[in-house]
Amino acid sequence: MGKDEMKAELFSTYLTSLNQDLSSHDADVLLLTCIDFRFFPKVLEHMRNAGLIGKYDQVIVAGAELGPVVDFPPDPRLHWQQFFLEHLALSIDLHKIQRLLVLGHRGCGAYRKFDLLPEHPTPGEEYRAHKEQADKLKVLIQKFYPKLPVDNFLLSLDKPDEPITFHRL
Repeated sequence: MGKDEMKAELFSTYLTSLNQDLSSHDADVLLLTCIDFRFFPKVLEHMRNAGLIGKYDQVIVAGAELGPVVDFPPDPRLHWQQFFLEHLALSIDLHKIQRLLVLGHRGCGAYRKFDLLPEHPTPGEEYRAHKEQADKLKVLIQKFYPKLPVDNFLLSLDKPDEPITFHRL
């Protein structure tokens, strides 16, 4: 699929979402994703295929699962964590979300920026680094919302025209 076709499909999905019943303010999930623009079309495609268009809130932060728990050297910057937790609280309160869905991705620059991965990590190194941060995020969420399910996935996108692969963390 070419770029123009992909743009047309994304716009069509957007228009379809506008025709949804907007009388309900409830959402099924809060989606936490990375800021990396390369994954937006594929994440949207996944959400559409999962039947979640018009049924999710979204928070976008560098590193996805990393953002709310990252320790910035030399001092932690807890405002990233506070930002995420306040948005999670609003999503629960306003839209009654039932689950947190976290979609991180391989090749994430935030992991290199914060020295959690070398420039060219092995797939195993990358998986372990994402898993460690995903586990930290689950602990943080369970501290405030012990009954909220958290699903963490690591996405791979080797070629733009190929489907994304999901690896559970």
